[in-house]
Amino acid sequence: MVKVLQALFQWVVTMLITQQIAIIIINPKIQQTDAPQQHVQLPISQPALYAPSKSQRFKLVFLVPTSLALSKSQLFKLASAAVIQALSQNNEQVAFWKSRGEAKIALKVTDFEHVQLLLNEASQKKLLCGQIDGKIGWIGIAEVEKIDEVCGGLKLL
Repeated sequence: MVKVLQALFQWVVTMLITQQIAIIIINPKIQQTDAPQQHVQLPISQPALYAPSKSQRFKLVFLVPTSLALSKSQLFKLASAAVIQALSQNNEQVAFWKSRGEAKIALKVTDFEHVQLLLNEASQKKLLCGQIDGKIGWIGIAEVEKIDEVCGGLKLL
């Protein structure tokens, strides 16, 4: 079941990122009739305002406390929410992250206090960051070098 959910999530994220599907909102004021419903199509992303060099790489990092004993499905749910939060920032780096492989890295931290320290450091360095349900944190989407300044010493999950 987890593999099916992962595959479905990856497909939805890929389609949204590559703008092959659009977000559709059904107008709630339209009464149910046999006539076709009206839809409003929202743009997925904004064009980038600057162009990084071809050597620049971007990534999104998840900070997962090992003290939490999360199941794979719980971790997947939290990581999915983190991706959605990061994508909602809709800045220039998001557009280039989308075009350069969408690197997502899960890193181990000891506990949530360690997550808080890393998020504070990332915030001081003007990196996008956040937390999901007080359980995991995320940093990015940003240049690999900038994120590595904050969490370069952490191990992969």
